[in-house]
Amino acid sequence: MENNILTRSEQIQAGIACLLLVSVVLFSMDRFVLPTPAGRFVPADILSIMLVLFSAIVARNISENRQTIIIVAVFALLGLLGLINMGPLAVFNSLANPSRAVVDSMRYLLFAGTILFLVPVLSKKQIWAIYIKLFVISCIIVLIVSFGQILAISNVSPFNTLFMWEKIRGGGSRIAGTFRWQGPYVLYLALMLPILSTLTLTANNSIKRVKYSLLIVSCLIAIVYSGSRSGFLLLPFSLSPIFIIGYKRGDKFLTSTLAILIIGFLFLISLFDISAGQRILQRLFEAIADPTNESRFAIWSDAIYFMMNTSPLFGIGAQQTAETIGRSAHSSYVGITVERGLVGLLLLVILVGHLLRTTAQLLSAYFQGAPPIVVAIACMVPVLLVYFSFASGLNYRITPIIIALILSTREIHTRSPNNEKKKTS
Repeated sequence: MENNILTRSEQIQAGIACLLLVSVVLFSMDRFVLPTPAGRFVPADILSIMLVLFSAIVARNISENRQTIIIVAVFALLGLLGLINMGPLAVFNSLANPSRAVVDSMRYLLFAGTILFLVPVLSKKQIWAIYIKLFVISCIIVLIVSFGQILAISNVSPFNTLFMWEKIRGGGSRIAGTFRWQGPYVLYLALMLPILSTLTLTANNSIKRVKYSLLIVSCLIAIVYSGSRSGFLLLPFSLSPIFIIGYKRGDKFLTSTLAILIIGFLFLISLFDISAGQRILQRLFEAIADPTNESRFAIWSDAIYFMMNTSPLFGIGAQQTAETIGRSAHSSYVGITVERGLVGLLLLVILVGHLLRTTAQLLSAYFQGAPPIVVAIACMVPVLLVYFSFASGLNYRITPIIIALILSTREIHTRSPNNEKKKTS
């Protein structure tokens, strides 16, 4: 059996891990930035460094799981590749912005260390359970701020003065909750929906069921008012736990619950502002077929063509797409491929393959008796992978936390009895 008594170092690690989650979700805005010669630091960066240093020097416990090590290695190699590639690019004067290349590369190295040391912390069942509760609590805070912003952009006093933060992108018509811009905000909400859906279906009383259902509807409303196209594309994957759990239970009530949620969601949107939904559809169309040649597909085509004709093997340099092409890639897959070449693409294939394998393992564990919350964590993987197609989400600060949560869930719920005996012997 697992030892439920945490050592002092494990308690400190757990505290830093919880503060890291809170800082990423609630303290990422410009007002919390610490400018340094090395670049822009927020509390999450400092806490990640603290977690890595404390774990490496004092606790000295890392994940020994092969899949975790491979994923950590992918992030580390992405960082090292960005740094190593700077030399040749600088020699040939083709590195437009060296400082951005350094910051981006160091971020991937920090992500690798965060995942490496965070997974064994979250693999303790009691810490993992606290983390799930912390996700829900932080979501409630984010949604409170979000609805304040909805009232603010609707020019409702006094919310228009309290919640109109100028540095939020599109702050006059779009919301971003406690985040700097809509990208990580929508990803966070989409990652919360699988958890909230599962908690709704497994609630042991009607009060909890109503509470989690209201949180789901609130997340859907917030996604619409964010104006994010990606948010709509993520919804089928975010709400998929309802179908998976319903399939296993054979309960038709779950399907009707989903229909009620969707109808209620559409009704509330029309009640608040029907134009919010129209803006989403318009932006989605523009992303695919923009007449000014600014569609995502046009940007991807130009960026890949440029990379293949300049440096196909190692790419044009970390964070150099916007500097060289004049437009951001708006896709982790295209961005990594263009900036780190075919070698970077190979690393991405390895990462995606192991994340999909983890999803399969978690779903298999659920159908073999693991609790339903495992389904919620498994469904986070397709949410991440689909989001990476339309945004540069791989380098968001929330990404290593989610990946560590996914990997730790796999370690908790797919441990074989033989492995358990080895750990306790």
